[in-house]
Amino acid sequence: MVILTYDAPNELDFFEKEFGLSKYHDHDEGIISYIYLYENGKSLILSLEHSSVNVKIVEAEKTILSLSQEDIERICFQAWNSEQVIRVYLKGLRNNFLIYYKPDARVIFDES
Repeated sequence: MVILTYDAPNELDFFEKEFGLSKYHDHDEGIISYIYLYENGKSLILSLEHSSVNVKIVEAEKTILSLSQEDIERICFQAWNSEQVIRVYLKGLRNNFLIYYKPDARVIFDES
């Protein structure tokens, strides 16, 4: 069983948003990992571990972005018009760590 130190949507929430389990998903190693696939072959991979989050954007089998962050307080789904986002809140920081998955993959990380 994977135990997270932060609040996160459950597996069904991810499936309802059209995510599947990624090849990095490994309960024995304590990793919950989801993948969102795009028609153009790009993919967004979100891995949740005990106290951290890792996001990757992969295109043509090459990682074009990989970002890891620890000290997570919670993550949640949000939406603005047609944009669908996973928002990551960090402990003790006012930040914008936004993982956009619809209509396209992109990440914004701002520690303001």
